[in-house]
Amino acid sequence: MSQYTTGTVTVTNASTAVVGSGTSWLTNTAAGQTFMISGSNVPYIIGSVNSNTSITLTANYAGSTQAGLSYEINTSRTPVLGIDYMERGDIDSATTFKRA
Repeated sequence: MSQYTTGTVTVTNASTAVVGSGTSWLTNTAAGQTFMISGSNVPYIIGSVNSNTSITLTANYAGSTQAGLSYEINTSRTPVLGIDYMERGDIDSATTFKRA
């Protein structure tokens, strides 16, 4: 799977809103892709991409409120089932599959 990791994010406990800094989500991500805070064991699904710096998750963020976090959005999905798949050169693919 290819990952989009540009910029950092701010997440708020019990909120579906994710705010990016230095991100370009409109052209690089889409609803249905997997979002994870780097080092976290919890994958989230993107419900909507609202702007280059705003996405909405389908479930509330369960971690603590934090800013300036590294993250990854898995952008490679199978067309029929919509599940993540690995591509050559991907970073953290094995870790991502283990977490999910």
